[in-house]
Parts: sequence; structure tokens; C-alpha cells
Amino acid sequence: MSGTPAKAIAVLAALQLTALIATASLAAQEADVTSLFPKAPDGHVTDVAGVLDPSSSTRIEDLAERLRAATGAEIAVVTLPTIGDRSEAEVALAIGRAWGVGAEAEVGDPRRNAGIVMLLVPRQEGREGSGYLRIEVGQGLEGIVTDANAGQVRDLIVSSLQGENYGPALLAGVEALVTLIARGRGVSDSALVNARPLPVSSPRGGSPMRGLGPVLLFLVFLLLSGAFGGRRRRRGVYWG
Repeated sequence: MSGTPAKAIAVLAALQLTALIATASLAAQEADVTSLFPKAPDGHVTDVAGVLDPSSSTRIEDLAERLRAATGAEIAVVTLPTIGDRSEAEVALAIGRAWGVGAEAEVGDPRRNAGIVMLLVPRQEGREGSGYLRIEVGQGLEGIVTDANAGQVRDLIVSSLQGENYGPALLAGVEALVTLIARGRGVSDSALVNARPLPVSSPRGGSPMRGLGPVLLFLVFLLLSGAFGGRRRRRGVYWG
């Protein structure tokens, strides 16, 4: 029995060492990710890749600042020439956390974590008309900018990205996001609520149960294949 305390101490020391190693590893990984983008900017547009035209950048800045003044919600638009072997979802999330996109307000305050990071990584492996796009939505806006909405915005952007019209493409996406947020927050500023409304699907006539069988089979297939495993798959896209 005399060896039991010594063994316990040795086990505890081993666990502490393991925890320290794990913490150091996570810190190193985080530092590696943050090295891919600059420190928090003063404005809303950070064009490291140098692909945005001045007119689009200025319009995005104006809209994003106007939205922040009216609602407290923040939009950060970022272009990077590369993200190495990291995923666009991981980098966009790291940007949001490192820059503090979305106010650090009290619990219950609608401004709390109300931020969006729109990340563009053009010309993957130097190929024209290709790249990654990610729309990372903070928890404070998830009830307004749903996965379906984010998908609509993404589809709106991608058609222009294929032609490398980066500035107008991201501007269109920001206009759509601004409209969603402004309407969701009950803003009266017409420049925000009418910036770029997304189309609304009209319900079709007929029985609501009609065609339900194929839909249910499709949903079961998606569930089994893990398509609902995480939101990252629904807010990011590769084109080209």
C-alpha cells in the first residue's frame, strides 16, 4: 500500500504533462492559422489578395458601416491569396475570433456575436476562375442569416466569381446580407432594407403531401450520408 501514493502522484504528473503538451500544440496550431491573415483592420474590407476594385470596396465599406451604426452587426470582407493546407471554414472562423467580428455585448443583447466573415481565396493553384468562398455567421445572426439564406447569397456570388469579377461579386453578397440583417432587425433605413432583397420562393398549389415520398427518401439518404453533420458544408463553396 505504501507505493500507492507515489503511483498516484506519477499518474497525476503524467496527466498534467499531457495536458500541457496538448495546450501547447493547440496554441501552435492557432498561431499557424493566424499567420495567414493580418491583424484586425480599422475598416470592414481587407483585400490582401488585391483583387477588389476601389468602387466595390468603397461601397462595401459604406454599407457595412451603415449597418453597424443601425444594428450593431458587423461584416468583415476578407480576401487572401492562400490559406495553405487549412480549410476556408477554419480560417474564416479564426478571423472572426481574432478580430472580434461582432460586438462583445451582454447576454441577451442582440448585438452579441452579431458578426459575419466573408472570406474569398481566389485562383487556387494559380488557376483562373477558381477559388474558395466562405460565409461564416456568428451566433448572434444565425436566426436571421440562416443556412438557406447563406446558400442563396453564396449562389448569387459564385456566378460572378467564375468570371473573376471579384469586387461586384462580393458587393452583391454584402448587399444581400445587409438587406437580410436590416429587415431582421426592423431597421427603417431604405438604403439597407432595399440594398439587394433575395428572391422569395412562392408556395405551389396542390396537396402538401404530394410528392412527399421521394423527398423523405432523399432526406433519409442525406442523413445516412452525414450531410447534416455540420454547418461548414452549407456555408462554404469551391468553384472552378
